[in-house]
Parts: sequence; C-alpha cells; structure tokens
Amino acid sequence: MALVLPTIPEIQKKPTLSLYALIAFINLLVFPFVPLFVFLRFVCRIKFIRLRSDRIGHFAANTEEFLREVNAGKRQKLQYIALAPSKVANEALLQMWKRYLTIVQFRQPSFIRYIIKLLATRSFLSITDCFEAIPFKEDNHLWNTEKPVITLTPAENSDGKTLLTKMNVQGWFIGFHARDSSYLGTQWKKGDWQHTHRNCSIDNFLEAARYISAHGGYALRMGSVVEKKLTDLKDDHIIDYATTSRTEFGDLYLMNKCKFFIGTTAGLVCVSYIFNVPNITTNLQLLAIPPVGKHDLFIPKKVWYKPEQRFLTFKEMIDNSVLQFMSAEDFEHYGLLFIENTPEEILAVTKEMNERIDGTWKDTAEDEKLQKAFKSLYVQGTYCFGPPAARIGAQFLRDNKNLLG
Repeated sequence: MALVLPTIPEIQKKPTLSLYALIAFINLLVFPFVPLFVFLRFVCRIKFIRLRSDRIGHFAANTEEFLREVNAGKRQKLQYIALAPSKVANEALLQMWKRYLTIVQFRQPSFIRYIIKLLATRSFLSITDCFEAIPFKEDNHLWNTEKPVITLTPAENSDGKTLLTKMNVQGWFIGFHARDSSYLGTQWKKGDWQHTHRNCSIDNFLEAARYISAHGGYALRMGSVVEKKLTDLKDDHIIDYATTSRTEFGDLYLMNKCKFFIGTTAGLVCVSYIFNVPNITTNLQLLAIPPVGKHDLFIPKKVWYKPEQRFLTFKEMIDNSVLQFMSAEDFEHYGLLFIENTPEEILAVTKEMNERIDGTWKDTAEDEKLQKAFKSLYVQGTYCFGPPAARIGAQFLRDNKNLLG
C-alpha cells in the first residue's frame, strides 16, 4: 500500500476573489506612481526591498543572504532602501544591519504589512523590479563561500565579555535550544497550533549538555521566550541563559562566539548561519530543508505512518514536498506522527560535531557509503534543491539505514 498524500495545490489555500480584488485595487492605486519608481530604479539606481523582520530567522537569514549576494556581485550595486516595521524581532540585530543597509522604519499594523507584502510580490512595482521581497534560498552556495557580513565592534565585544563574566563562563561554550509554542503563543492571536509538530522537549538536550560540561565546555540554553526553566541541573557549566541572563544583544554575541550551536527548526538556528558558526539541527521535521552549511550536521524526526504502522522512508520524506505545507492538523488527519529525537540521538550527533571541530572524528568506510546513499535520494531540480551541503548524523544514519530503502 503506497503512501497517499494530497498535492501542494490541494493543501495550500487557494487565492480568493477578495484577494484578487485587493491586488487589483492596490495596483490601480499605485499605477500613477510607477513612472516615479521606474525613474528612481533605472536613473537614480535606487531600489526598495521589503525587510522580513517580524521573526528572527527571516530577519537574520534573508537579510544576510541578500547582503552576501550584493557583496559577491550576484546583485547589482544599487542604493537599496529596506522598508521595515517600527517593531522588529531583535532591535540589536536591526542596529547591526543598519551599518550595512539603509533601513526606513514606520508603523506597520498587520493590514499595512500585508499590503506591503503584496506590493513587493504582486504589483507593478515588483514586476518592474522597483520593489522586491528578499527570499531565503537554502541552496545558495554563498553560505559556504562568503564571509559573514556582520563584524562585531570593539564595544560590542567588550559588552559580550561582560555578559560571559556575569554568567561565570570562563572557557569555550556552545548554545542549545529546543522549539516550543511559547514564542508564537505571544506573537499570534491564534497561537501555535499549526506548528506543534515542530516542537520538542528541552530535557532531551541535557545529556548533550552534560557531555559538553564533562569535556570542559559550557552549555548555554537559549531562547527569547521559553516554556519552562531548567531545574535540578547541579552543574555550573550548564546555564539557563534564556531565563536568567537573556538580552537581544546577548543572543547575537553568544551565537557569534559559540563553538557550535545545537538547535531545531526554529528561527534561532538561522542566527548561526549569518556568523558561519557550525550548527546541529536536531528534530528536523522536513528532510527537504536541511541546514545550509557544509560543516553543519542534522538529524530528522522520524515519521510514523499510522495507516500502515511503519516509519516513512527517507525517500518518502524527501519526495513528498507537500509535507512542507501541511499543518499539525493535516498531519493528524493523514495519520502522520512525528517522533522527536531521543537524548541518545542528540548526544551522539553532539559528540560527532565536537570531535569533527577538534579534528578527532574518524569517518568509517561504511559511514561514507551510507552518506552517499542518503544524499543520492535528493534529485537536483526538485523542491529539495539537490543534495544538502550538510551531513546527516553518522550514528543516526547507522541506526536507521533501513529507512534508506
């Protein structure tokens, strides 16, 4: 019995007549101003971009990728003016981006923000290349060839060292984070019910944190809004930074300076991207979107298919790009259950990353054979963009090689 899922058009919301009417109305209003914007774009060489700044992941990754493209000559050398709302996901990051990009902020209630999105994607301004919504492309090779855009200032480095001293961190450290519904629960009136399949327990990361501590490092639990505090740690090398010392600047500084980051499919992992810091993406719920760095590692959630009482194969997880567009409610409807990574799985991939960075890790011939077989499941030109730059965790693949079939 084959896995049967809906197609992407079936699962996505179809444009309504009211949306088409709104787009037509917006274009009617903006049409008289198109000559001015065209003059600015092609004579004055000024182009407007929409800065996605409401979520830390997009605010970090989309902006970084855009600036790397400009610096690498993949985009025209224009005067780019980025439009952003008055309230952004991280004010410290905003101030850093302002060193490299002209940003104009103004109040954007949800309706205005939606109008600006349509102007940047479905209007005469976007068609004429006068206004653009900058995307995030996981397969962009610039993530592995270009230096980070942001360089911390001496004052920022001094402030960061003060933060480390306050937490009594006296050596190397890593950051770790588990996604829960707390953050979006504070941002969205509807809550996080659509994305609960992406969540996991912070407790499953503590064995990895203890490993870091045992090897002389510090493990800092991160997150801007978290579901619960870490309790009964009995280890001063494991620090609940998220609930005791967290600042917006601290998030950036720690991600810039950590040896590596252990995260999940949450926006914070993208901050490691912008600093070229190696990361482990655990609990990856979609093999279609692995981390971007060639030094990164990942381990996915396995998917239990209730109608057939079995796990989906890696190929099924990769080929069914519709999984990207499904909500927690959809997964339940189709009998799909995401199984979060165990403490043992997270510990194993943490050991691998630490040893790879230290130069003590040894890949076996069997490991290389399994990696090659896994990456062969990705086909260039599909939704998955081709084989990932990152590697799937060696021990996870050894333990689940039956899912390669």
